[in-house]
Amino acid sequence: MQLIRAAGDGAGGLTDVHFGVVQSNRRASFLTFQYAAWHFDGRQWSTRGPHPGAPSDADPVGIEAAKRAGTRLLDVDGDGVCEAILRSEGKDWLCRWVPERDSFTPQCRLPEGVQVVDDRGRDAGLRFVDVDEDGRLDLVFSNAQRYSLYLFTSIKEGWSRKILDGQRGETQAKDEIPPLVRADGTNNGAWFGLRHLWVQNEETGGKLPGHLFGRRFTRLLHGHREPPSPSPEGY
Repeated sequence: MQLIRAAGDGAGGLTDVHFGVVQSNRRASFLTFQYAAWHFDGRQWSTRGPHPGAPSDADPVGIEAAKRAGTRLLDVDGDGVCEAILRSEGKDWLCRWVPERDSFTPQCRLPEGVQVVDDRGRDAGLRFVDVDEDGRLDLVFSNAQRYSLYLFTSIKEGWSRKILDGQRGETQAKDEIPPLVRADGTNNGAWFGLRHLWVQNEETGGKLPGHLFGRRFTRLLHGHREPPSPSPEGY
């Protein structure tokens, strides 16, 4: 069986395999969009059921072959079981695993304008980060054109709490979220730690203390449930 296949133009090599925990017994599973879902029972791998996320009358969410770079398995709500971000017709959906169907079922769409990859399969600038520290993953989206921050509400409502959303250049740079990716989809040297968004690249090197730019989560939240101050000072 072929499990991994490089494909796509500009996507950095896509994979047909995604590992995660979707079973209530917390054992590992992996999805292949050629062969369906495989589950580990403690001794061996087995599969059954339909193509995960395949289009059907009961499940309108399908995987476009050229957009597989946008597939993500991650535990959004902190219950120990992975949800999936699946892409269909240019939109990203939050989907939950349904054991009876051995497949994912769509719950809600990501906010308008927010996407995992662009139309060429490149990183669009989306990161899943627990900004308000409630144990659930929020959306930080920022690229060369726009930026936004949405807080997670529930599986059904998704990321319905909009904190920031704007076009780059409409306001002062200090009030924007720094770009996570550049205009060509390459990484801008952004990462998260100590309740900060940090950026470290050629532009910050030699120009800022520690060659590092930091933006506190509290500034991103603008007064929405401020987490404790970190040890190092931000900028």
